[in-house]
Amino acid sequence: SPGKWMYDRSKEIELQFVQNTLNIQNRSLLGGVDLLTEKYIRPEDDFLLEAHMTAQCPGNFGYGLIWGADEVGEFQSFQLTKNGYYGILAHHHGQEYTFIKNWTPCLYLNPEGFQNTITVQKTGDSLHFMVNHVRVHSTYFRFFTGKNVGFKIPQNSSVQVEKFYVSVP
Repeated sequence: SPGKWMYDRSKEIELQFVQNTLNIQNRSLLGGVDLLTEKYIRPEDDFLLEAHMTAQCPGNFGYGLIWGADEVGEFQSFQLTKNGYYGILAHHHGQEYTFIKNWTPCLYLNPEGFQNTITVQKTGDSLHFMVNHVRVHSTYFRFFTGKNVGFKIPQNSSVQVEKFYVSVP
């Protein structure tokens, strides 16, 4: 739904909600944007995040899901690139990050301009990551404190989100 989206207002972002699709244009040449909406997920509960996304991105910049985002820029993300890689990152204070899973080739990723389904599922103490309904990685759950979820949108890119699910008990 259109909802309330938060992002760095200094970025050149355009949001349009047309026929159940969120169209995101990031015209900024100076970096990506984190597009967030409030959805509290209790870290101790199981959850499912899933987005059906189509992206046109320059270079090999990643786009994808964000969860557990707080006010100081701490969050985790699961990102895809147009050159066929995925990565899982822990972000610190907005700019710094460490890899939970370094950029890895993904045979299940559709090419640029075609829709990809990106899924993060917590079950017990494990996190599972899927691309187009195929599990590509699992790891132990890392605690988070933030109550925001959303999308990582690279610089100078266009992303369409056709469906976005946040399922919690």
